[in-house]
Amino acid sequence: MVWPFLFAILIVAVVVLKYLNIGGNRCPQCSAARDPEMPLCGECGWIFDSGEEDDEEDDLEDELEYGSSDVPEVDPNEGPGGGWR
Repeated sequence: MVWPFLFAILIVAVVVLKYLNIGGNRCPQCSAARDPEMPLCGECGWIFDSGEEDDEEDDLEDELEYGSSDVPEVDPNEGPGGGWR
């Protein structure tokens, strides 16, 4: 009856240690320690995703100016051959 209790404590300890992130940020490919200033891993070249790029994309969308279209409106009931009906 003691073994299930010890097994439950072991499972809880493993989950807690996994999500505490004691080792800091590491590269997901080679597990090397990550330098927060560098966008690339120094060991394997992994490109880290940063949340800053999303903000830049939003700024670019605000700066876009769309011009007006000079295409004349066409009646969908008129065919290309004129009034052949």
